[in-house]
Amino acid sequence: MNALIENAVTTGLISPDDLAQLLAAPQGPIAVLDASYGCGFGGHPPRAVFEALRIANAQYFDIDEIADPASPLAHTLPSADLFALAAGNLGISNQHLVVIYDQTGIAMAAARAWWMFRVFGHTKVCVLDGGLPAWQAAGHEINEAPAETPVPQVFSAPSQNEYMTAHEEILAASKDGEALIIDTRPSLRGGQIPRSQHLPAGLLLDPVTQGLAAPAQLQAALAPLNFTSSSRIITTCGSGVMACVLALALHRTGHPDYSVYDGSWAEWSQKEFPS
Repeated sequence: MNALIENAVTTGLISPDDLAQLLAAPQGPIAVLDASYGCGFGGHPPRAVFEALRIANAQYFDIDEIADPASPLAHTLPSADLFALAAGNLGISNQHLVVIYDQTGIAMAAARAWWMFRVFGHTKVCVLDGGLPAWQAAGHEINEAPAETPVPQVFSAPSQNEYMTAHEEILAASKDGEALIIDTRPSLRGGQIPRSQHLPAGLLLDPVTQGLAAPAQLQAALAPLNFTSSSRIITTCGSGVMACVLALALHRTGHPDYSVYDGSWAEWSQKEFPS
């Protein structure tokens, strides 16, 4: 494997310069995805921003569309078959290096999309560190032409869910304490899962670039959690998006045993405190 690609997969991150180098001289197929969620630049809808401003040949990955249509919760993981179809329709095969970015840094759905690919067995995936702002700041090309329609590919997505925690597992963890539950919401004023600890996802980001913080800063932020290399860690948040930032940080620091509670507080509060 190319050294740049191997480093990106191992760390979960790729720098703008390294991505530009790979796009200029591909070492295999590369798929670039804009997975922005919420508000894009200037408060505009992210899909509209994508249509006007994006990295060349990028496609838009919508976590609310690539989701379980039967779930009452937002952006619940789809089935393996639905994910495989969506990825294939975006022009992605199992041979592609998938690079995901966010229009505002790293704090939202780029990490979520990265995690989704890993859940469904595709580990050749990484996040553009600092997202579109870092890409622009590094002086790399922005494409303002209409996005091209991708050529559909065959994508296989086995249900490898070791990175995904369902309600039953986190309910057990909240009682037996065998896994460490970390809530990444900015505030826990609405309540929290029993036995959970609190680490706001914002502490894992570089305040200037909004990329993932450097490894030393990540280690300092994670230190109060007092976990060991063998600890099972379940991350959670409001709806399963910001929790993926912690999953990415754990991956970046080499911690192997992490998963995301997909339903997060939105599901927990419904199931444990029904109205």
